[in-house]
Amino acid sequence: MNDSQTNRVTCPHCPRDFTARGLPLHIRASHPGPTGIPSQPFAQSQETAHVSPIDEFFVAGFGKKLLCSSENDDTSEWYLRWKKIIKMQGKQYELPQGPVGRQFVGLLTETVQSVVDGSRSSEGIFVLCATVLQRERQIKIGPDIRRLLLKRMDLWRKGCYDELIQEAIRCDRQLKNNKVDNNENEKARVFRRLVEKGKLREATRWATDRSGGSVLHPDTMVGGQTVVEVLRSKHPPQMEPNRELFDAAGELPLLVDVNIAASHIERAAHRLRGSAGPSGTDAQQWRDMLL
Repeated sequence: MNDSQTNRVTCPHCPRDFTARGLPLHIRASHPGPTGIPSQPFAQSQETAHVSPIDEFFVAGFGKKLLCSSENDDTSEWYLRWKKIIKMQGKQYELPQGPVGRQFVGLLTETVQSVVDGSRSSEGIFVLCATVLQRERQIKIGPDIRRLLLKRMDLWRKGCYDELIQEAIRCDRQLKNNKVDNNENEKARVFRRLVEKGKLREATRWATDRSGGSVLHPDTMVGGQTVVEVLRSKHPPQMEPNRELFDAAGELPLLVDVNIAASHIERAAHRLRGSAGPSGTDAQQWRDMLL
């Protein structure tokens, strides 16, 4: 069964059902009180019960507790799935043109919409891209790739998320992880491919051996410390500020919908830069999907 249909909570103001994480966002947007603060049923919901004094400010202003609160749930199904896929190398198929590409964009749109209405957490977007677009070692030609993507999208619609994750991890392990010696022919081939994609800056950096370093493993030693120890020193434990440091909250403004047109999305898509992020999908791939 699709896990988005289990453990759901009915909104106290309307007959719609949401997950525990999505209910506060829905009430904040659709059922604000006269001052913009969610009304009493929301304040007594499971999501906001037993909040700390500091969390009261965040709940009143944003409908959610402090992001790094120790009471936050890091054991949700989508969060645990995301923790599995971020360990992969991020080697994905380029999104095909034509009906298959449009079908994937439609599925991605549905997933984003489910995050907006609170029926799925945002990790689902990353899991979709990482599993459906994951490369398989022996499937390299166009028709076979499109057939594979169609099969995976069908599994996603059926709610077979864990099966897709297992398949993606298996395919990722079969791909080579070692670097290939960059002879002149290899450099020329990569340079030409980057130029054809319009990545002139990346092509220049590649040709002049200024492409940067590689990802370090957590146990790698850097200056006598492991990478994990260095990162922990840069991110000390969170401290909860004194409630008296905050001014008394007056009347909060009502939540107003933001109007986003196609021109806004197009402008932002053209500015996307960089390699793979939390989903293993790079900027070029996101630009192709958005445009």
